[in-house]
Amino acid sequence: MGNSVLRVIEEIERRTSLFEGKVRNIKSWNKRFPKRKLSFWDIVIDELADVMLQPRFGSKVEERLVRISQKGRAEGIGLTLCTQTPNSKVVSQLIQQNIPTRVVFFCGTGIASGTMLDGGYEAARLPRIPGRALVREGQVLTEVQTPEISDWTVRAAVKAAKADTPQQVIDINKYPHIDPEKVFKFALAQLDGYCPANEIYNYFKNQGVPQKEIFAVLDDHEVQGQAVDSLSPTIEINDEVYYLAPSPGGRVSRQLIPVTQFEADFESKWQAVLAFRLSRVNKNGSGVTRQNLETSKTAEAVEQINFTEE
Repeated sequence: MGNSVLRVIEEIERRTSLFEGKVRNIKSWNKRFPKRKLSFWDIVIDELADVMLQPRFGSKVEERLVRISQKGRAEGIGLTLCTQTPNSKVVSQLIQQNIPTRVVFFCGTGIASGTMLDGGYEAARLPRIPGRALVREGQVLTEVQTPEISDWTVRAAVKAAKADTPQQVIDINKYPHIDPEKVFKFALAQLDGYCPANEIYNYFKNQGVPQKEIFAVLDDHEVQGQAVDSLSPTIEINDEVYYLAPSPGGRVSRQLIPVTQFEADFESKWQAVLAFRLSRVNKNGSGVTRQNLETSKTAEAVEQINFTEE
């Protein structure tokens, strides 16, 4: 951490020397010298407490962060400090004096709010609405509603970025009324991991979630693949990873099954099920129903397996 901060300060000093006698800030530099454009940097410390409460960092890093805040803006280097521990040991007086713009979410105590808002208790009085925050710019305080991005969406985006397959990130706008993570958490907590669409809909309908959206969540997240190494998508809930297995027959609904268990049973139980469902989708573009199965010549390949419409 210390070396990284020093590297940023060195870059600030390098740019300051470049600008001297020529321009006042990075925008003017890039306009005047388009072939020598400089990039904007944003330095983000995700948890300031991890830095400030370590003796080997402490005051040294504090001084350097303040210097970045004071000197970096004109040179195109911004600083974002984040913390879930808003107390005076983490957000020191020196840091408070040099970070003029703050975004403050709900604080559990007036003391925490006061630390972030120079004595103001407004953050402790915010409504308990996810994403509700206060933005302070100078002496102006504004209540805002920020977008709520779930861990589910973040994990999907990061996974797709690592695999260089951004097109595989499920469009969150497809589910404007429900976060898929809430659906699967409910299924695990209340239904032993089973996911009967109608029962889930009956639970969420009073929250304004349309039935077709519940069906879309389940359809989009049902596992697919013809080999263990091609199975997707995975569903991560509370640090456990699952597949949403299709109905194994009868009136049994889809079920969240831990990845290790599903893969262990894949050849003996699930491979034929997934192959059959894929064949029905390829043939008529629709999901598998009891009627489809009864009229399908491929039923023999999955003997004893019946599917139901949920």
